[in-house]
Amino acid sequence: MTPRHVAAIVLLVLAAASLLVGGLEQHAPHDPTALSLRGKFIGPHAGHDAAAVACLCAEVADCIAWDGEQPEPMLKTGTQFADLRRRARELRMQNDSIGNRQPHVREAIKDYLDEQVGVDGGPVDAASRGRWVAAFREIGRAAANAIK
Repeated sequence: MTPRHVAAIVLLVLAAASLLVGGLEQHAPHDPTALSLRGKFIGPHAGHDAAAVACLCAEVADCIAWDGEQPEPMLKTGTQFADLRRRARELRMQNDSIGNRQPHVREAIKDYLDEQVGVDGGPVDAASRGRWVAAFREIGRAAANAIK
């Protein structure tokens, strides 16, 4: 068997696996905590905006998770988590507001965060920190999927 044959077999196996996984994903049960942002990013900046939201929220989730692993976390309240996201957006986007360009996205994210983590803004424990991390990761995933 030549290297070309091996490569062709590997490609066929990967293609078959991709079809199988794609078929399974279509029949997966609906996750009630899943967020969909498909069709909400509109206009000439839609793709760029979705990518920026995806990256930004994934980074914020990582920062909150890392902070929680420290002996003395710096971020201790829901308000601080929300402020971190706002300040990260202002710095990363140089104060350009994706929310102003994408009001449907802004409202969907606001509603999602309100539903998943609440509006209290008070002190957080390990469980509520985990919900914040999961929520930001889900927003990042939903934004990334909105541009596929």
